Amino acid sequence: MPPLPSRLLCHSPTPALRRWGWVIVAICVSVCLERSGWAQDKGRIEGIVRQRDKAIAEHRIMLIRFGPGQQDVNRTPGQTDAEGRFAFDDLETGSDFTYVVGIRYEGQLYRGESISLEPGQTRDDVVLQVGAAGDRATEGDAPPTQTSVHIGQHIMAIVLRDDHVEVREILGIRHPGSEPYEGPVSPSGKSPYVLHLPLPQGYANLRGLQGLDSQHIRSDASGLYYTAPLAPGPHRLLYTYALPMPGNLTTLMTRHTLPTQVFDIFVEAQHLTATSELSFMGRVPIESHTFLHFRSENLEPDTRHWLQLTRLTSGATGILRTSSYVLIIGMALLGIAIPIVGVWKNRTPSAPPQPATPDQLQQWQAERTQLLQTIAQLDDAREAGTLDARQYRQQRQAYKRQLLDIAYQLHSADANRREPSVTVQKSSG
Repeated sequence: MPPLPSRLLCHSPTPALRRWGWVIVAICVSVCLERSGWAQDKGRIEGIVRQRDKAIAEHRIMLIRFGPGQQDVNRTPGQTDAEGRFAFDDLETGSDFTYVVGIRYEGQLYRGESISLEPGQTRDDVVLQVGAAGDRATEGDAPPTQTSVHIGQHIMAIVLRDDHVEVREILGIRHPGSEPYEGPVSPSGKSPYVLHLPLPQGYANLRGLQGLDSQHIRSDASGLYYTAPLAPGPHRLLYTYALPMPGNLTTLMTRHTLPTQVFDIFVEAQHLTATSELSFMGRVPIESHTFLHFRSENLEPDTRHWLQLTRLTSGATGILRTSSYVLIIGMALLGIAIPIVGVWKNRTPSAPPQPATPDQLQQWQAERTQLLQTIAQLDDAREAGTLDARQYRQQRQAYKRQLLDIAYQLHSADANRREPSVTVQKSSG
């Protein structure tokens, strides 16, 4: 880097520049504090993993954290001790964060209930039950069996209603056999139910049940059970229920007990945004509303998925975040550009540059806005862990260089527009 002119080194910054420097420092410190979570108390989750009355000792477990941003999912590995107990410390708190404890035991995945923490709260009563070899994760489920009964298409539509979300599910159940299906075979020789259709934990106000004989359907905390033999042919089941959403975020866990060819989730996009491990298929218009569409295909029995729902407010949060990026980057560019402009003004006079056209100015401004948004998205990807540190640094430096070039071009164009008016004032004096 060439040395700066002695004229620039001898003079201290003006008071205005010093004030801008303190503003930049204050904003950066504020952003760092917000990201590091220093402004809030941490939480703790403790519990035990059991198989019936036996503790599962020294076994790997996983804590999954769902955060407020798109694809803001974090996985923290852990292990149970000799008594089957586990603990996770320094956890983010508040309604924007939810946690799920998971364990893969004897080839099967088990997950606990969704947990939210208040500032400084410790949850020490978490119990994760796992089954014996071949058992299901949820009590009352039957062992997997080979059956031709399956779900051709499962549709789940979600809309926001005040302090809860309303969920409507439509299942196309198919029984291609020629004899009525009586359910999986149990050790007693007779199954207590024919079909089990799980529902999310905490559901309420189940209604609108259509498609199967309601007198043979019973419901409990784990879902719906159909107890009559299922006749051959197609069956269509429809029902609606509510899930509480007291804060701005909730996590929906779904589970399938029958093979499913296509599973579609539609989330109303006017009041909600969503993140899921399912494939995002884009935005689709349905009547007068727009929905976010997620899909998965060819699901095996006991397949599980998660869907994180975030309430959309007036958009002030997103605007504030984008504005913060623009302000910080703009101030940083200003601090870089001022010495460069000083050197540039004192260069040897040369032929005057051609003034920029309005189309060029509009193009540069659009490129500047796009680069600022790209840098913000790059920071989000790095924070979510989807981009390694080396690639992040290289891309960010390249975008910053492009942004500096555009800032220089815009400044030059602005100086060229102002120069004639300055010359007229001097000559008139």
